[in-house]
Amino acid sequence: MRKYILYILIVVATIGILSPVIKATAATCTATTDTTDTNACGICTVTNGRNQSTVNDIVADCRASVPPGSWVQIIPPTPTATCTITTGGNTEVYTNQTQAACNTAGGVWNSATSPANSQTSQPYVFLSQLPDPNNNGAPLVNIDVSSAGALGNYLNIILKLAIGIAAVLAMVMIVMGGIQYMTSDFISSKEEGKKRILNAIFGLLIALGAWLILYTINPDLLNTNTLIPSPTTLQYTNVGDESSAPFTAINQTSLQSLGITCNGSTGNAALVASAKSFEGKSTYSQTARNTVSGSTVNIDCSSFVDQVYNCAGLNPPGNNTSQIFSGAETVTNISTDGTTVNGRTLLVGDLIGWAPTFDSQGNKTAQGHVVMYIGNGQVIDATPSGVNERSLSSSYKGRITSIKRIAG
Repeated sequence: MRKYILYILIVVATIGILSPVIKATAATCTATTDTTDTNACGICTVTNGRNQSTVNDIVADCRASVPPGSWVQIIPPTPTATCTITTGGNTEVYTNQTQAACNTAGGVWNSATSPANSQTSQPYVFLSQLPDPNNNGAPLVNIDVSSAGALGNYLNIILKLAIGIAAVLAMVMIVMGGIQYMTSDFISSKEEGKKRILNAIFGLLIALGAWLILYTINPDLLNTNTLIPSPTTLQYTNVGDESSAPFTAINQTSLQSLGITCNGSTGNAALVASAKSFEGKSTYSQTARNTVSGSTVNIDCSSFVDQVYNCAGLNPPGNNTSQIFSGAETVTNISTDGTTVNGRTLLVGDLIGWAPTFDSQGNKTAQGHVVMYIGNGQVIDATPSGVNERSLSSSYKGRITSIKRIAG
């Protein structure tokens, strides 16, 4: 008979664990603020001698119990939902906000995210969806990783689930140890069962003790909602900044001594030859532009086109891209072969590119750049890598916004 005790205890434990599955549901009730609703949820307390039982029930079933019970209606809490507040171009989404508080803050209250106000008694469902401890016990849903505090919300849920899982595992090990202790006649087996029970208790105490110590020191240590990584802003700059210093033409003799074509005459016809002669003889610099250092010329993108125009005997187009593209034509279309812009044929010397952009405080958020058209769908410009020729249709694709047709 003794050898069957283990199997009997396992069957009893299984019935106890699965009893919520087998147990029939209580009467259906609805959480409502309507005090006249006969289906409203309430706490029904039935006292039978010294025994007292409490159940979530409707008033009719409570009063029809034997003996009749004492019923108190459950008033549901004020519904909460997400509140979206936009200030100064920044949008923040706050959870668990009442509609009144959201309206006071000037936000938009999303009722679609509010937990359902009605609650119905339901039987235990095996492997049902876990509740979200950060959302009043509502079903756990996917966390929006793009929302503020997503990492903190995730860690909060994991922390609570970890403690809950530790408690469940501890109880399982205690039960197993107790069964082993009671069903064995061997001292070694009893000691092993006892050891299993003690280890389970110690493990549970460690899990709960760690939480209790951190909470005692500072409750915020367990609040991972404050873990909001600082955003990282990446800014694309492949052409460098430009100087605001006025353009000053370099002495023609100095340029000619370096092999640069600079005659100060012949107009548009000299632009291409002059521009190409800078290749391999220049260094990109915003602070030292318009100067010569040894055998190289210091230029940036705007001072390069200014210097080329000056060498051809033409007026410089502007100190920098802000001036060059001030009032310029907006580019809406560039032909595949790079010979026309906005349906008009390009002429040698036309300037194409974009002006810098600034925020509301006047800080530069993106740099400007300018290239010069030299014919046959090709442009030439100065960048940190030097003066280079390239195809207009493939260079800086998607960034070109302006054209200044000042040649011809």
